[in-house]
Amino acid sequence: MRRLAIALALVIVAATACGGKRKVGGSTTPTDTDTETTTPIDAQPPNKLTMQAIVSFGTQPAADHTKVWLVITDETAAVKSYPLDNLPAGAQCKASPGGEMNALGTLSCGEAGDRMVVARAGEFIVLARPAGGDYEEKQHIGIPGGAAVSFQP
Repeated sequence: MRRLAIALALVIVAATACGGKRKVGGSTTPTDTDTETTTPIDAQPPNKLTMQAIVSFGTQPAADHTKVWLVITDETAAVKSYPLDNLPAGAQCKASPGGEMNALGTLSCGEAGDRMVVARAGEFIVLARPAGGDYEEKQHIGIPGGAAVSFQP
């Protein structure tokens, strides 16, 4: 009798230690409502950067003029600068999002006029307008295919 009690105790201990299948949601078979699933690490999709281009205007005052350029930053934080203009010394410029012709952003420089960047057909188009004048295309810069574009004032 004593041997039977010890054997039964060993069977119970082994069964509890093993555990068997864990029941999730009251069932031992996976269903769509199971909340616990595991995926091997090597089966996870690799991290993928979303292509993007962040556009801004840059200005740098100098003794006899103010330099203006377009700055494009991509998803890897790589920066490219494109010179646009040299404005008269002391030109006070302010960048703001939006503008005419569905512009991404506008750089207003008072009497020195405005600069605007528009995204169209896979490229950035930079337009310039002298004070009181009409916009003229100044430069075309390619946009990486499929990149999301935004403006940073």
